[in-house]
Amino acid sequence: MSVGAFAFWATDSAAAAKQAAADRELRDKLLACCNGNFTLGPALDDLSPIKLILEVVPLDHIMFAIRQKVDRRCYPANPTLTSWRDPRLLKAVEERVVLAPDRKQRRAARSDV
Repeated sequence: MSVGAFAFWATDSAAAAKQAAADRELRDKLLACCNGNFTLGPALDDLSPIKLILEVVPLDHIMFAIRQKVDRRCYPANPTLTSWRDPRLLKAVEERVVLAPDRKQRRAARSDV
């Protein structure tokens, strides 16, 4: 292996290690919102749906939706989370993003009166 190839490999592996650490931190933060109501597995290790959502939705909206649809303290019948692709979770995030600006406008209109 040449010196240049080794330097590239070392830089690449360091970047991959940083990304893996950031992914673990994000996953742990999101799983904390579940309050223990999840089943670990490869579907929860795959953060690609969450990363796509994070491109347009703030993290606190996602965390709110997770608490709403997974945490049994919010609703005791909430099912266990097994995947970030769960349709209920994705719909809750969507509703939060689509309806939140509407609520703000209505609140502002009421305060103007």
